[in-house]
Amino acid sequence: MKWEIDELEKMGKKEVSKKKKTQSKKIVGDILYRFPIAYIVLFILIFIVYGHTLWFQLGKLDETNIILDNLGLLSDFKNLKEVFLTNPFFNKGGDFYRPLQNISFMIDAHLSGQNGWAYYLSNLLIHFVTCSLIYYLLTLFGKNRKIALLLTVIFALHPLFVQTVAWAPSRGDLLLTMFGIASFIFFIRYIRDKNYYFLLFTILAFAMALISKETAVIIPVICLLYYLFIEKEKNISITGLVIPAVSCIFLFLLFMYLRNGIVGIVVEKGQFGLLPFLVHLRTIPEFISKFFLPLNLGPMPAFSMPLTIFGTLLFALLIGISVRYWSGSGRMFLFGLIWFLLFVIPAIMYINKFGAASYDYMEHRAYLPLVGILIFIYLFLTTTPKIKENKTIPVILLLLVPVFGVYTHIYSRNYRTPMSYYNLAVSNNPASAIAYINRGTTRMNFNKDYRGAIADYNQSINMLPDYAAAYNNRGNCKEQLHDTAGAMADYEKASRVKPDWFAPHVNLASLKRNLGMFKEAILEYDTVLAYSPSFYQAYNERGYLKREIRDYQGALEDLNQAIILHENYPEAFFNRGVLAITLQNHQAAIQDFTKAIQLNNKYLEAFVNRGTVKFQLQDYSGAMEDFNRALAIDNQYAEAYLDRGMVRFMTQDLKGACGDWETAKKLGLTDAENLLQQYCK
Repeated sequence: MKWEIDELEKMGKKEVSKKKKTQSKKIVGDILYRFPIAYIVLFILIFIVYGHTLWFQLGKLDETNIILDNLGLLSDFKNLKEVFLTNPFFNKGGDFYRPLQNISFMIDAHLSGQNGWAYYLSNLLIHFVTCSLIYYLLTLFGKNRKIALLLTVIFALHPLFVQTVAWAPSRGDLLLTMFGIASFIFFIRYIRDKNYYFLLFTILAFAMALISKETAVIIPVICLLYYLFIEKEKNISITGLVIPAVSCIFLFLLFMYLRNGIVGIVVEKGQFGLLPFLVHLRTIPEFISKFFLPLNLGPMPAFSMPLTIFGTLLFALLIGISVRYWSGSGRMFLFGLIWFLLFVIPAIMYINKFGAASYDYMEHRAYLPLVGILIFIYLFLTTTPKIKENKTIPVILLLLVPVFGVYTHIYSRNYRTPMSYYNLAVSNNPASAIAYINRGTTRMNFNKDYRGAIADYNQSINMLPDYAAAYNNRGNCKEQLHDTAGAMADYEKASRVKPDWFAPHVNLASLKRNLGMFKEAILEYDTVLAYSPSFYQAYNERGYLKREIRDYQGALEDLNQAIILHENYPEAFFNRGVLAITLQNHQAAIQDFTKAIQLNNKYLEAFVNRGTVKFQLQDYSGAMEDFNRALAIDNQYAEAYLDRGMVRFMTQDLKGACGDWETAKKLGLTDAENLLQQYCK
């Protein structure tokens, strides 16, 4: 009997011990899924997978046009107004208006200039904040924090979103998603808590989303549908609905005024509407297909029939699940699908000017729409009978985390350099003429691989024979390879394909100048200025050529016009200074060379020419100072040694003069040898 009592006591202790262990595990698990641990875990995982992007190079699709070509503008906060009131390429007109993206690039430019780390760090941090908001959003839909965190981590590390994080111009979609989800979260809190502070934050976040990307106009619709589908029993007053509606309408009208009235955004006919929507309809199933099975990923993808079919079947399955469970959670499932469709539709209603010759869709545009599919999955896993009790679901999701993390880390290496990016683009979509053109440009500008670039341009011309830039760039490569006739033919072809484009004429003018065909080069610049009268560089070059053919008055007029158009253009002051020497106006020459030096304190030729004028005016100390400064910039500049030797000769420093002339001779200047023979025997 005593033995039985002892056994019962032992069993009781074991039960208590088991309960304590269970409670301990529950407490540890509960802490893991709460603030701040869950968010710290999320950040660490994102940084492990994407941290290496901080060493990636700029120069991939549109990164050059948006960032590298506009560093001067972006690097000065005095240009804030201009940056805010221009399109993403910092011009008036165009197709899009995304001022918050522009301002964010301005901040990045101040931090890292032409280096990529600040741009990719910003993308990484916005991605982290967005995923943190997604996690919080999922917890508003249900209490299962474990599933919410696992799904959020899978989303954060999903290979489909490499384009979103590792490519700087996806910034608009990142900002849109971050502020869009924030606005939706604040709206949910508003209708649940009846707190008008949440309503204010809803409106403010919507405003930020709107100036991030035009797709934000869908956010108020999503909020209204959520209220009608999910939370209508909260009984928000008419006033409580009218205030956000009127505020959003006002913000939208203000945005459209800035977009169309001030910035002058006008989408060309045929680029936006029903026809592009029908052309791109396959984007819907392909996004779903790549979300569930991330294969055939690429930066400039083409439609794939297997992906379209697979995605269509998956979408039909999701609709079927919504109908099957309509009496339970089906209404919420359907809300997730509606979210996906409403946010994806604006993206597929636009077609770029090259159509399928560039790409059929871009994967970063799936970022916000697929949050809707994530909501669907979360609700399905946590509300469906039998499924929510299945203990293997969290295990499967947990196993996907390292799989996706490793996959994404390896795949993102394709975005390391412009060349690796375009290699992937061409491999993934061999029908993309623009991918070949851009890879050719990368080979030409970054790698100086002119023959490889020509091969890419040849391929692109076969697919897109009416694209003038391909001929123009191929001409550049041929010129570098000293194929003058081939370069001339390509420039002329480019000018015929696109008659109103001045770039081929600039190249023709430069080529003809190098060939000594000054009058013919002037005619090319005449054409350039007829198309682009504000192109100050053309006035400068034409002024130089007119001086060469002794049209001094015409040269002066052109150089003056270049300075009027761009008062901080050192080359125009330099060329006007050279013209002043020709006209024996030495003081004017000194003034212009001095201005050129003020604008560019490393302007070697300006120092040498100013020194020469001072020498002619017998200002030997001033001349000596200029030649010394020239040699401090470039100690291999033979002419500066020759001229400094002349100054030393005139100031009775024969030994110093001979030393300078000897150095000039060693650097290949034959004039120095005559002086050495005459004065330094």
